[in-house]
Amino acid sequence: MAISEQRITEVLEDLYGLSDFEKRRTTPYTQKHYNLKGISTLLSTLDHPQHHFKSYHIVGTKGKGSTAFYLTQLLIKAGFRVGTYTSPHVFDIRERIAINGIHITWSVLIPVLERILLQVKSIPITVTLFDVFTATAFQVMREAKIDIAVLEAGLGGRWDSTNILTSSDLIATLVTRIDYDHMDKLGKTLKAIAGEKAAVIKSQIPVFFLDYPINYCDASKQRTSEQHQTMSAERCSSKKDSTGKAKLNDDEMLPSILKTHISKTEINVIRQVFKSAAKKVGAAFHNVSPNHLLTTGVPGCASALKENIALACTVIEKTQSLNVTKSHIAHLMALSPPLGRYTRKHNVILDGAHTPLSLRYLVNEISTQPALKHYQAITLCFYAFFDKAIESLVAEIPRHWDFVFCHIELPFVRAERRIEVCTRAKKTRLARGASFREVSNLADLKVKQAPNRLFVCTGSFKLIAAFYNEVFN
Repeated sequence: MAISEQRITEVLEDLYGLSDFEKRRTTPYTQKHYNLKGISTLLSTLDHPQHHFKSYHIVGTKGKGSTAFYLTQLLIKAGFRVGTYTSPHVFDIRERIAINGIHITWSVLIPVLERILLQVKSIPITVTLFDVFTATAFQVMREAKIDIAVLEAGLGGRWDSTNILTSSDLIATLVTRIDYDHMDKLGKTLKAIAGEKAAVIKSQIPVFFLDYPINYCDASKQRTSEQHQTMSAERCSSKKDSTGKAKLNDDEMLPSILKTHISKTEINVIRQVFKSAAKKVGAAFHNVSPNHLLTTGVPGCASALKENIALACTVIEKTQSLNVTKSHIAHLMALSPPLGRYTRKHNVILDGAHTPLSLRYLVNEISTQPALKHYQAITLCFYAFFDKAIESLVAEIPRHWDFVFCHIELPFVRAERRIEVCTRAKKTRLARGASFREVSNLADLKVKQAPNRLFVCTGSFKLIAAFYNEVFN
């Protein structure tokens, strides 16, 4: 049955009227605001739909969405009926829930949302938007009679709504790349961030940790060293004290530049956090190496995606006793992951990289792909939210690439915040002697009129949505 536009609008207005910490980015990360009481109470009123199937739970900073995609594809190929829950969406919230790899329709989503929102009105404690949508995903999956769910955690892990799952609900916990993100909430160190995500590990449930490639530390260290030396030299040459000596003021240093490099020691610390958490609750710990897939595969399949494929394949082999063959791997590498996960279309690459590590992966991929060598120039179109490591992100972008800051209007981001992000990005680029340009209208980029120029759109899924609508719709 078709759902009217008015009915969709009314339900979404009720949904977005709930507390949404995804948009209220300054909300303190305390148990008063972040806890599992709301989702627990809500699921009780629905007779616990999450108990009607088994789940894989994915945590990490980057790569969760594509890992969920590949794991889903493998499970479908093995004959399971699979529900997938990911975030964020690019265009609308239907993208967050899929049954057997196909996004649900409004006719499926709206009736379930209406029933759940009605339940929320009778609950005396705060129930957040993410609580409601997580419960909606569980309910949709129960009604779809799925066999297995693949669930991506949202913010952190400890107080994320998906962490309501218990040992009896789970098959395995997957850990993707850990990086600096949401540091105002999860902690200032990788150890603290990892600790928040490791809190999802449950008793006796195996943990699969995606390790770093063998050569990651050397390559990363070299690139960070080059960036830091260049930026320090540029700063020293522009500021001098009364004696003529170079001067670097603390408040003018670009913050977090060194944090774009994750050292071998830090990698060991991250790994140990998850290993210790697993040991504490009697869960088996599996260290997954992606190295065997990084030198094989299909042209155009990014290295980061190959790593996530390696994780998905290992999990399937260990938990479902399935033999993943080379043909399975080749099939996965040939698939197009969800929009914004290294999506290439004509002379455009769309990627939701919004941490220094993920942007480094993206730059390296573009710089080394033979299929991209024919482009005469590269323009990087950028927007990110104010709570991201803007300086570190921008520092990852090569100086010879053209940089365009895209002013996109979002109803939940004040104009002064956009200006703040733009100013920080501009300061970082100019300090490196690199180009900087701003556009308020994406049509001014004239993408279709420049077939010999590669346009890379990154930093935020919100920018990807706006860019895609402007260029391809």
